[in-house]
Order: sequence, then C-alpha cells, then structure tokens
Amino acid sequence: MRLLVDHDATSIDPVERRVVATGPTGDEHKLGYDMLVIGTGATPVRPPLPGIDLPGVHLLHTIDDARHLHGIIDDGSRRAVLIGAGYVGTEMADALTHRGLDVTIVEMAPAV
Repeated sequence: MRLLVDHDATSIDPVERRVVATGPTGDEHKLGYDMLVIGTGATPVRPPLPGIDLPGVHLLHTIDDARHLHGIIDDGSRRAVLIGAGYVGTEMADALTHRGLDVTIVEMAPAV
C-alpha cells in the first residue's frame, strides 16, 4: 500500500482509469486503477472533481456501498485508488490490500 499525504486529487478520468493527485510542491502523480473508491468517512463529502459521477467511480459510506464494491472486486479488479484517508478509507485500504489489490490512498491533509 502506498500513502500520499498532503496531496489533492485534482481529476478523475474513468475512461483511462486514472486519478491525478497533486503534491504540495505541484508535483503530479498519475495513478492508474481498476477500481476507484472515494472514502467519505462519517460525513459523506462529494468532492467537486471532474468525473466523480461517471461509471467506475464509487463512493463508500454505507454497508450496501461496501457490498457493491465486494462484487466489483470479485470481478477481477487488481488496483484501487482511494481518495480520503479517514477511518473508512483507511479500513477499506487495509481490506483491499488483504484481498490482494495494489492500493494507493490520496489524502489532502498532511497526516492521516
């Protein structure tokens, strides 16, 4: 698992299956994924990102959201990018890692 703290997710491209994250010095990371999970935490936040409502982008807030993602993982996903390193996002990253996925977390705060 790789953790990018003090980074902002600046765009989502579901066609290319890529998230662009920008670091504190302006450095950009293009992160490929098979599944994108946006970990909203206790209070759902839908960040104003282009592409957030497109197919292949999933919000995680409820147990039903988690069940839906479980089925997607079973369909062969190998990589995931999670936006948000709150409790739910961090737990999901751990679970996905244990399921064998290559996981990257993007967090805008300087620490988790």
